[in-house]
Amino acid sequence: YAKPAAERILSAQDGFCIAYGVLGAADPAAARRFSAQIRLAAEGDAPAGGSITVPRPSGRRGYAVEVTPCRPERTGLFPSPARVVLNIVDLDAQRGPDRDMLRALFGLTQAQASVAALLARGSDLRDIAVALGISLFTVRRHLADIMTKTDTNSQVALVQLLARLSEVDELGDVVDFHLVDSP
Repeated sequence: YAKPAAERILSAQDGFCIAYGVLGAADPAAARRFSAQIRLAAEGDAPAGGSITVPRPSGRRGYAVEVTPCRPERTGLFPSPARVVLNIVDLDAQRGPDRDMLRALFGLTQAQASVAALLARGSDLRDIAVALGISLFTVRRHLADIMTKTDTNSQVALVQLLARLSEVDELGDVVDFHLVDSP
């Protein structure tokens, strides 16, 4: 089983592949680590699971993969044949919190929410000004207002808050695979 976000990663053929019905990493060294982590988790030898990075042939940042054992008899969350859950994070994705969520949580204006979302994606104030077609002074004014509304006292604290909100917003797009035994 794979969510639509997982299907998009597979169809890109940039780091992962399926050979003979088995999910694997395209890079040989990563493929060995990937297979070993899955085997340990599936066999119960790694009760907490493990994490690895899978590089991308395209040169973009790789994927962070969390391998978690799935014991359906204990959890009841997945169909009984599921043995391992893979959570994959695209380290090159440039997402930020949803603007509507920022507006609802903090009472930000549309312009302030746009500044906050770009800041969360790593843009500096000059880049934000250019992207939004506004002056640097206006971006700084929005930033001050955002910090007041979010009760943060520094740009670093604001970015940390926005990063936490990005994680919440991305839960709908968590890429996971439920690996099952062959019938």
